[in-house]
Amino acid sequence: MTDNHVPPHLTIMSVEAREEKKLTEVMEQLERSLTKGQIQLVSVGVLLPYVLYAAPVLNLYLEDMIE
Repeated sequence: MTDNHVPPHLTIMSVEAREEKKLTEVMEQLERSLTKGQIQLVSVGVLLPYVLYAAPVLNLYLEDMIE
C-alpha cells in the first residue's frame, strides 16, 4: 500500500451500495459481528474520490480484534 501512497488505515468494511436500504442492512450486520471496545481516531480524510478513512491509535482492543 505504501508503494501506491496509501497511508496506514483501518478498513472496517467495503461496500458498494447505491441504495440507502442496502447500506443500512450491511451496517446492521457489521454492528452484530463486532465486539465492544474503544477506538481513538487521530485523523479523518479522503483517499481517492470515494474512500473516507479514519486513522486509529493502536490499543489493546484493536490488537485483540486483529488476533
